[in-house]
Amino acid sequence: MPASCVITMVTYNINWRQNMATDYIPPTDSNFMVWLSNFSTLITATPTAYGLTTGNATTLAGLTSTYSDALMAAQNGETRGPSTVSAKDTARANAEAYARELATLIQANKSVTNEQKTNLRITVRKTTRTPVPAPTTRPVLSFVSGGAMAHTLRYNDETTPDSRKRPFGSAALMLSWWIVSTGTTPTGPANFVRPITNTPFTIEFTSGDVGKTAIYSAKWVTATGLEGLISNTVTATVMGTTS
Repeated sequence: MPASCVITMVTYNINWRQNMATDYIPPTDSNFMVWLSNFSTLITATPTAYGLTTGNATTLAGLTSTYSDALMAAQNGETRGPSTVSAKDTARANAEAYARELATLIQANKSVTNEQKTNLRITVRKTTRTPVPAPTTRPVLSFVSGGAMAHTLRYNDETTPDSRKRPFGSAALMLSWWIVSTGTTPTGPANFVRPITNTPFTIEFTSGDVGKTAIYSAKWVTATGLEGLISNTVTATVMGTTS
Protein backbone atom coordinates (compact mmCIF):
# COMPACT_ATOMS: atom_id res chain seq x y z
CA MET A 1 0.00 0.00 0.00
CA PRO A 2 1.42 3.44 -0.89
CA ALA A 3 2.58 5.55 2.03
CA SER A 4 0.01 8.23 1.16
CA CYS A 5 -2.82 5.71 1.57
CA VAL A 6 -1.54 4.64 4.99
CA ILE A 7 -1.46 8.26 6.16
CA THR A 8 -4.99 8.81 4.86
CA MET A 9 -6.40 5.80 6.71
CA VAL A 10 -4.60 6.65 9.97
CA THR A 11 -5.95 10.18 9.80
CA TYR A 12 -9.44 8.86 9.12
CA ASN A 13 -9.30 6.40 12.03
CA ILE A 14 -8.26 9.18 14.42
CA ASN A 15 -11.01 11.46 13.12
CA TRP A 16 -13.56 8.68 13.42
CA ARG A 17 -12.71 8.02 17.07
CA GLN A 18 -12.88 11.73 17.86
CA ASN A 19 -16.17 12.03 15.98
CA MET A 20 -17.75 9.15 17.86
CA ALA A 21 -18.40 11.48 20.79
CA THR A 22 -20.98 13.30 18.68
CA ASP A 23 -21.72 11.30 15.52
CA TYR A 24 -20.41 8.16 13.88
CA ILE A 25 -20.82 9.73 10.39
CA PRO A 26 -17.63 11.61 9.41
CA PRO A 27 -18.30 15.23 8.46
CA THR A 28 -16.00 15.53 5.44
CA ASP A 29 -16.99 14.05 2.08
CA SER A 30 -13.78 12.04 1.64
CA ASN A 31 -13.90 10.51 5.11
CA PHE A 32 -17.60 9.76 4.67
CA MET A 33 -16.71 7.87 1.48
CA VAL A 34 -14.21 5.73 3.41
CA TRP A 35 -16.78 5.11 6.18
CA LEU A 36 -19.58 4.32 3.71
CA SER A 37 -17.40 1.96 1.69
CA ASN A 38 -16.49 -0.02 4.82
CA PHE A 39 -20.12 -0.04 6.00
CA SER A 40 -21.42 -1.23 2.63
CA THR A 41 -18.69 -3.82 2.07
CA LEU A 42 -19.31 -5.57 5.39
CA ILE A 43 -23.08 -5.56 4.99
CA THR A 44 -22.90 -6.76 1.39
CA ALA A 45 -20.69 -9.69 2.44
CA THR A 46 -23.11 -11.00 5.10
CA PRO A 47 -26.30 -8.91 5.41
CA THR A 48 -28.11 -11.45 7.58
CA ALA A 49 -25.30 -11.30 10.16
CA TYR A 50 -26.48 -7.77 10.88
CA GLY A 51 -30.19 -8.62 10.83
CA LEU A 52 -30.57 -7.15 7.33
CA THR A 53 -31.64 -8.53 3.96
CA THR A 54 -29.95 -8.93 0.59
CA GLY A 55 -32.25 -6.17 -0.65
CA ASN A 56 -30.90 -3.82 2.01
CA ALA A 57 -27.34 -4.63 0.97
CA THR A 58 -28.10 -4.13 -2.73
CA THR A 59 -29.77 -0.76 -2.15
CA LEU A 60 -26.88 0.39 0.05
CA ALA A 61 -24.28 -0.74 -2.49
CA GLY A 62 -26.08 1.17 -5.24
CA LEU A 63 -26.18 4.37 -3.18
CA THR A 64 -22.52 3.90 -2.29
CA SER A 65 -21.54 3.54 -5.94
CA THR A 66 -23.59 6.59 -6.93
CA TYR A 67 -21.97 8.68 -4.22
CA SER A 68 -18.48 7.48 -5.16
CA ASP A 69 -18.98 8.49 -8.80
CA ALA A 70 -20.51 11.83 -7.82
CA LEU A 71 -17.70 12.58 -5.38
CA MET A 72 -15.05 11.87 -8.01
CA ALA A 73 -16.80 14.16 -10.50
CA ALA A 74 -17.12 16.93 -7.92
CA GLN A 75 -13.44 16.69 -6.94
CA ASN A 76 -11.99 16.32 -10.43
CA GLY A 77 -10.69 19.65 -11.68
CA GLU A 78 -11.95 18.94 -15.19
CA THR A 79 -15.51 18.15 -14.19
CA ARG A 80 -15.97 20.10 -10.95
CA GLY A 81 -18.71 22.71 -11.14
CA PRO A 82 -22.02 23.73 -9.59
CA SER A 83 -23.91 20.84 -11.18
CA THR A 84 -21.46 18.12 -10.12
CA VAL A 85 -21.16 19.53 -6.60
CA SER A 86 -24.95 19.61 -6.32
CA ALA A 87 -25.16 16.03 -7.58
CA LYS A 88 -22.54 15.00 -5.04
CA ASP A 89 -24.46 16.64 -2.19
CA THR A 90 -27.68 14.90 -3.25
CA ALA A 91 -25.94 11.54 -3.56
CA ARG A 92 -24.38 11.97 -0.11
CA ALA A 93 -27.69 12.92 1.48
CA ASN A 94 -29.40 9.84 0.01
CA ALA A 95 -26.58 7.48 1.00
CA GLU A 96 -26.27 8.94 4.48
CA ALA A 97 -30.01 8.77 5.16
CA TYR A 98 -30.21 5.11 4.16
CA ALA A 99 -27.02 4.22 6.04
CA ARG A 100 -28.42 5.81 9.20
CA GLU A 101 -31.65 3.88 8.74
CA LEU A 102 -29.75 0.59 8.56
CA ALA A 103 -27.46 1.58 11.43
CA THR A 104 -30.49 2.23 13.62
CA LEU A 105 -31.81 -1.25 12.90
CA ILE A 106 -28.40 -2.78 13.63
CA GLN A 107 -27.97 -0.85 16.88
CA ALA A 108 -31.37 -2.10 18.10
CA ASN A 109 -30.62 -5.72 17.18
CA LYS A 110 -29.45 -7.60 20.27
CA SER A 111 -28.12 -10.42 18.09
CA VAL A 112 -25.49 -8.14 16.58
CA THR A 113 -22.40 -8.06 18.78
CA ASN A 114 -20.60 -4.93 19.92
CA GLU A 115 -17.57 -6.10 17.93
CA GLN A 116 -19.64 -6.21 14.75
CA LYS A 117 -20.99 -2.71 15.41
CA THR A 118 -17.48 -1.45 16.07
CA ASN A 119 -16.28 -2.96 12.79
CA LEU A 120 -19.10 -1.12 11.02
CA ARG A 121 -17.92 2.04 12.79
CA ILE A 122 -21.29 2.88 14.25
CA THR A 123 -22.01 3.90 17.83
CA VAL A 124 -22.13 1.03 20.33
CA ARG A 125 -24.89 2.04 22.70
CA LYS A 126 -24.58 1.34 26.38
CA THR A 127 -27.08 -1.25 27.57
CA THR A 128 -26.43 -0.81 31.28
CA ARG A 129 -26.38 2.30 33.37
CA THR A 130 -23.33 3.31 35.31
CA PRO A 131 -24.28 2.82 38.97
CA VAL A 132 -24.45 5.97 41.06
CA PRO A 133 -21.89 5.76 43.88
CA ALA A 134 -22.65 6.54 47.50
CA PRO A 135 -22.40 10.27 48.29
CA THR A 136 -19.02 11.26 49.69
CA THR A 137 -20.03 14.50 51.40
CA ARG A 138 -21.93 15.24 54.59
CA PRO A 139 -25.26 17.02 54.95
CA VAL A 140 -25.34 19.94 57.36
CA LEU A 141 -28.48 20.26 59.50
CA SER A 142 -29.60 23.61 60.91
CA PHE A 143 -32.37 24.39 63.37
CA VAL A 144 -34.75 27.04 61.96
CA SER A 145 -37.55 27.37 64.53
CA GLY A 146 -39.54 25.53 67.18
CA GLY A 147 -43.31 25.94 67.44
CA ALA A 148 -46.09 24.10 69.20
CA MET A 149 -45.08 20.41 69.01
CA ALA A 150 -43.06 21.03 65.85
CA HIS A 151 -39.50 21.70 64.76
CA THR A 152 -38.46 23.25 61.47
CA LEU A 153 -35.00 22.44 60.14
CA ARG A 154 -33.10 22.90 56.93
CA TYR A 155 -30.29 21.05 55.21
CA ASN A 156 -27.36 21.94 52.97
CA ASP A 157 -24.42 20.01 51.69
CA GLU A 158 -21.10 20.77 53.34
CA THR A 159 -19.57 21.65 49.97
CA THR A 160 -22.38 24.06 48.98
CA PRO A 161 -23.54 25.74 52.21
CA ASP A 162 -25.40 28.50 50.35
CA SER A 163 -27.38 26.16 48.10
CA ARG A 164 -30.44 24.00 48.68
CA LYS A 165 -29.28 21.43 46.15
CA ARG A 166 -28.36 17.96 47.23
CA PRO A 167 -25.05 16.51 45.97
CA PHE A 168 -24.88 14.56 42.71
CA GLY A 169 -26.52 11.15 42.95
CA SER A 170 -28.40 11.90 46.15
CA ALA A 171 -32.10 11.09 45.92
CA ALA A 172 -32.99 12.36 49.39
CA LEU A 173 -31.81 13.28 52.84
CA MET A 174 -32.39 10.31 55.13
CA LEU A 175 -33.28 11.92 58.46
CA SER A 176 -33.09 10.02 61.73
CA TRP A 177 -34.24 11.31 65.09
CA TRP A 178 -34.62 10.16 68.65
CA ILE A 179 -37.09 11.39 71.27
CA VAL A 180 -35.49 11.17 74.72
CA SER A 181 -35.92 12.63 78.15
CA THR A 182 -33.92 15.81 78.60
CA GLY A 183 -30.34 15.04 79.53
CA THR A 184 -30.54 11.45 78.23
CA THR A 185 -28.21 10.12 75.56
CA PRO A 186 -29.99 8.12 72.83
CA THR A 187 -29.12 4.45 72.44
CA GLY A 188 -29.98 1.95 69.74
CA PRO A 189 -31.70 2.66 66.43
CA ALA A 190 -33.46 5.96 65.86
CA ASN A 191 -37.09 6.23 66.89
CA PHE A 192 -37.98 7.63 63.48
CA VAL A 193 -36.41 7.62 60.02
CA ARG A 194 -37.79 9.54 57.06
CA PRO A 195 -36.55 10.53 53.59
CA ILE A 196 -36.64 14.31 53.13
CA THR A 197 -36.52 15.96 49.72
CA ASN A 198 -37.39 19.59 50.50
CA THR A 199 -35.71 22.19 52.63
CA PRO A 200 -36.66 23.63 55.02
CA PHE A 201 -38.86 20.88 56.45
CA THR A 202 -40.99 20.42 59.55
CA ILE A 203 -41.18 17.51 62.00
CA GLU A 204 -44.35 17.27 64.09
CA PHE A 205 -44.74 15.65 67.50
CA THR A 206 -47.49 14.43 69.81
CA SER A 207 -48.48 15.76 73.20
CA GLY A 208 -46.59 12.90 74.84
CA ASP A 209 -43.35 14.31 73.43
CA VAL A 210 -43.73 17.74 75.03
CA GLY A 211 -40.80 18.56 77.30
CA LYS A 212 -38.60 15.86 75.76
CA THR A 213 -35.60 16.38 73.54
CA ALA A 214 -35.42 15.58 69.83
CA ILE A 215 -31.97 14.68 68.54
CA TYR A 216 -31.49 14.74 64.77
CA SER A 217 -28.87 13.42 62.38
CA ALA A 218 -28.95 12.59 58.69
CA LYS A 219 -27.21 11.04 55.67
CA TRP A 220 -27.49 11.52 51.95
CA VAL A 221 -28.95 8.44 50.27
CA THR A 222 -29.09 7.36 46.61
CA ALA A 223 -32.11 5.94 44.81
CA THR A 224 -30.62 2.45 45.24
CA GLY A 225 -30.18 2.89 48.99
CA LEU A 226 -26.48 3.68 49.18
CA GLU A 227 -25.81 5.91 52.18
CA GLY A 228 -23.30 8.70 52.61
CA LEU A 229 -21.58 10.13 55.66
CA ILE A 230 -23.36 11.13 58.90
CA SER A 231 -24.20 14.79 59.38
CA ASN A 232 -23.77 16.95 62.43
CA THR A 233 -26.25 16.50 65.30
CA VAL A 234 -29.02 18.99 66.05
CA THR A 235 -30.77 18.94 69.43
CA ALA A 236 -34.00 20.80 70.35
CA THR A 237 -36.68 20.61 73.04
CA VAL A 238 -40.26 19.82 72.03
CA MET A 239 -42.46 22.68 73.16
CA GLY A 240 -46.14 22.43 74.08
CA THR A 241 -49.06 24.43 72.77
CA THR A 242 -48.85 28.17 73.07
CA SER A 243 -51.64 30.34 74.40
